[in-house]
Amino acid sequence: EVKNQDFNTFHWSYFEIPTLTSGTKIIEVTNLGSAVALNTVLLISKNDYQQAVETAEKLTSHFNTYNFNDQIVSQEIQKELNNNNYFFVDYNRINPTQYKINIPNNTNWIVFTDHYNQGWNLEDSKSYPFYAMVNGFYLKKNDLNRTLVLYFTPQKTIEYGVLLSLISFSFILILISIFKFKSKFK
Repeated sequence: EVKNQDFNTFHWSYFEIPTLTSGTKIIEVTNLGSAVALNTVLLISKNDYQQAVETAEKLTSHFNTYNFNDQIVSQEIQKELNNNNYFFVDYNRINPTQYKINIPNNTNWIVFTDHYNQGWNLEDSKSYPFYAMVNGFYLKKNDLNRTLVLYFTPQKTIEYGVLLSLISFSFILILISIFKFKSKFK
């Protein structure tokens, strides 16, 4: 059994399986609650796993780690992003399913760092999976230097459902009122 207590971070889980023999095996994975994404299941030897961990530590030691709550660090990150032609865009969050984004003149892609879902649309641009986990939108020339609306399209279904429920509830209240009114004058 593997449990990840911190649901906001990426987590590798390792556990030993007794020696496997050739043939078909069944591995059962059960989610015991919460929103958990299982991205990869890998069967490798313990030695290969340890070598992979050591290699990953060597590679990641070449990169800086930043505290995003530190204002000076945020400015350093902004400089780094500017040097690499990455930049932040101005946006206005209308609600969790809708954003107004001011598209700058010199960009071809917008990356929205919410979990990837093909339901996100930027006006008439569909969402592409970036890094297999976030939403990316290709911008057409006529999209540049204007404000576009990013919208989660499945929200429309919920809005229609709420509207239908309110109409149904109102209709039922009207029917009850009519029957009570009629029974009062009988």
